[in-house]
Amino acid sequence: MDFRDYTQTYATQYNEMVAREVGHEVNQPNMMLAVAYAVASEQLDTPLHLHPVTRLGSGHDDPLLQDKIISSATAIRNYCLHHPNDLIELKNIFLKVN
Repeated sequence: MDFRDYTQTYATQYNEMVAREVGHEVNQPNMMLAVAYAVASEQLDTPLHLHPVTRLGSGHDDPLLQDKIISSATAIRNYCLHHPNDLIELKNIFLKVN
C-alpha cells in the first residue's frame, strides 16, 4: 500500500492495511501508536521488550498512580522519574494488572 488514496485519511488507509496484515482493526490512536512502536522496535539491533498495559481508572494524561492503579503512560513515566530506586513496586503493580 502506498497511502496515496487522497479520498481517505492516512489513518483510515493505515488501519485498513494493518487489518489486512494482522486480521484485527487498529482504529484507536493508542492502538496505532502501539503498532508503530512494535514496528520500530523490530528495526532496532536489540528490539525492545514491549508489554501492553491496559489503562485503568482514569484519563489519558492523569499524572498519578493512585491505589496501585496504572492510569496512564504519564503516570508510569512520573513514577520512574520520582522513584528511580523503587522500580520493584512498579513491577509488582504491572504483575497484578496483567
